[in-house]
Amino acid sequence: MGTQPRILVGAPPARDADILILGMAHAGAGSAPLLPLGSALGDGVCLQAVRLPGRETRIGELPHTDIESVATEIADAITSIRFAGAIILFGHCLGALAMYEVASQLQQARPQIQALVVSSQASPDLLERGADHSALDSNAFWRMVGSLGGLPTELSANEEMRELLEPTLRADWEVTETFRGSERPPLSVPIHAVWGRHDTIVNREQVAGWANETSNRFTLHEVEGDHFLLSGPASGEVVRVLNAIAAHTSRCAAG
Repeated sequence: MGTQPRILVGAPPARDADILILGMAHAGAGSAPLLPLGSALGDGVCLQAVRLPGRETRIGELPHTDIESVATEIADAITSIRFAGAIILFGHCLGALAMYEVASQLQQARPQIQALVVSSQASPDLLERGADHSALDSNAFWRMVGSLGGLPTELSANEEMRELLEPTLRADWEVTETFRGSERPPLSVPIHAVWGRHDTIVNREQVAGWANETSNRFTLHEVEGDHFLLSGPASGEVVRVLNAIAAHTSRCAAG
């Protein structure tokens, strides 16, 4: 299958695989939150995770600061891989915006892209505008990040770890806050949105707004969990949804 792009992490699809899920996680994260999901997916379904610059083995690279650069690197990687089956794009939080942008770029060039799955993210037209958290001073920035939850206290209190992680996390916040998804036609592929019933950061209506971003089918999957659906018991709910979407996509591809 050739050399795998370094932005994609995980075993290349097996010869008998008919579904490839390409996933990107939340702000500040690399491939680690997503890779465990792959072992729980059904037969014929494989998962690869995005590892952007500035994290994990790419920690020494400068992170992207705009959605176009993020999406272009991912899209170039997808264009280069050799896979004849159906592709499902999956993004959690910031990853949802990035994969939406990727789908917009590639839906004509790679008709194998059969669905977009987004979780814990407001739709582009319902994003909160005007915030400039990426410009906060260091202490204020970490207080803001800590107020959202999901970040171990010992990590945010560790000066060395903060210094290591802050440039990438701050860049990811800039990507989100400068994102503009308007003035474009809806996607032609189905969109499936996942929302945790106890999410206090993004509400149901904001997630349901993804229905406006497709001319195809839209499904809202409500699951038991909060905003951080890739960790703890909620990750099992995400796997269940992904398996259901993969099975439906496989049936559609088979005619």
